[in-house]
Amino acid sequence: MVIAARLPTGATAEMESMFKDFLVSADGVRDADQSQEESKGEKYKVTEWTGREDRDKSKPADIMYLRLKPTYEKPFGNRSPSPRRVRNSRATPGGDAEMTSGDATSATIQARKVGDTYPPDMLPDHKGSYFAHDKARLVQRPYKDEEGNLIAPYELYSKLTEGTLFSAQISLSTYIIKEKPSSRFMDSKIYHINVEKLSILDPGFGPAWNAPATPKGKRGRPRDAGVDSAFDELSPSKRSRSA
Repeated sequence: MVIAARLPTGATAEMESMFKDFLVSADGVRDADQSQEESKGEKYKVTEWTGREDRDKSKPADIMYLRLKPTYEKPFGNRSPSPRRVRNSRATPGGDAEMTSGDATSATIQARKVGDTYPPDMLPDHKGSYFAHDKARLVQRPYKDEEGNLIAPYELYSKLTEGTLFSAQISLSTYIIKEKPSSRFMDSKIYHINVEKLSILDPGFGPAWNAPATPKGKRGRPRDAGVDSAFDELSPSKRSRSA
C-alpha cells in the first residue's frame, strides 16, 4: 500500500519547513546518484520517492510516496502452530473460519498486538490466478489510529483516507534491478520511503478506499495429455534445462 503524503493545509511554519527540508534532502540523494551514474556512463529507469501534485517536473517536489510494509507474509521460521477454529466476522453466516493459533480476531481491538496475524480472506483482493496465499497471513503492523489503538490490516482502507493527519517513522531504501545483457529493458533503480511506524493525529475527511475486486482468472485451456507425457519422459537434466 502506498500513501501520497503532502504538506497539511494550515501547517505551522515549523512543520512546513521540516516537510520541505525532507523533500529537498530526498531529491538531493537522487541528484547525487544521478551525477555518479553520469560519470560512470550508467543508465537506469528510475522510480523516485517524491513527486509533484500537478506532475510538473520543472517545479520542486511537493509529495512524498510512503510505502507501508507488505500486506501479506508467510509465517517465519518452521513454526507451525496447531490450528483451531475461531468465529470470523467475514465468514459465511453459520460457518466458522479456520485460523492458526496466532491469528487475531476483529472483536478484540484493545488486545491487538504488533505481529498478530489474520487470515488473508479478511481482504477482498487476495484471490486470483496470481496469488498463492495458502500459507500467507495479514500481519499486524505498528500503525495506530487517533485513539492509540492498533489499526488492523483490513481497516487501513477506511482509516487512511484523504485528509488524514499522521506522523510516521520511516526508513529509506534503494533497489537496483539488473536486467540480462540480452534484455531490451533498462536496469531499474527504485527509491522507497518505508513506513516503520505510523500514528494518526487527526482522522481524514475522505471516503474509504475502494478495495480492488477479486480478479477473475482466465478460463484455463484443456490440458494436452500428449505434451504432459512428453515432458514427463525427459531426463532430470533435460527437464531442468527445459523448465
